[in-house]
Amino acid sequence: MNVKNILVPTDFSFSSFKALELGHSMAEQHSAILHLLHIIDPVQRHTNPGFNTTEEALMAFAESEFAKVISQIPASTIEIKQAVSKGKPYQKILDYSKENHIDLIIMATRGKSNHNYALMGSVAERVVRFSGIPVITLKSDTIYDDKKPFSINSNLA
Repeated sequence: MNVKNILVPTDFSFSSFKALELGHSMAEQHSAILHLLHIIDPVQRHTNPGFNTTEEALMAFAESEFAKVISQIPASTIEIKQAVSKGKPYQKILDYSKENHIDLIIMATRGKSNHNYALMGSVAERVVRFSGIPVITLKSDTIYDDKKPFSINSNLA
């Protein structure tokens, strides 16, 4: 398998940080570009009072979180691209993967929401179901390698 572009969708949760750690490791192994994608879900924003904030504030939050996360990744030879999109998370992940010639998606099965499985679980399931490329899903308690090169501080989220 020739892997040149790896996508890690993130909601800045502990689980998505685990997916990022694996994605970074695989990007280094394959000399691939690592793509990080955060999606602002307008449905969740309007139906959950905790997310009832402006789109501009959510974009600023995402950019701030990306800066924190990327600052923890050790210097390496891989290129890291980041993007923020708005829409249905599973559809935006699939769209991004097509538009950016992604070869592999690595994502968490559970996210930041209090309804972890209901939201991220169904997103991961739909991505697996409709993706034309390989998808690796990680449970939040997954340990893939005890010699990983770095670890994201989960207190950032």
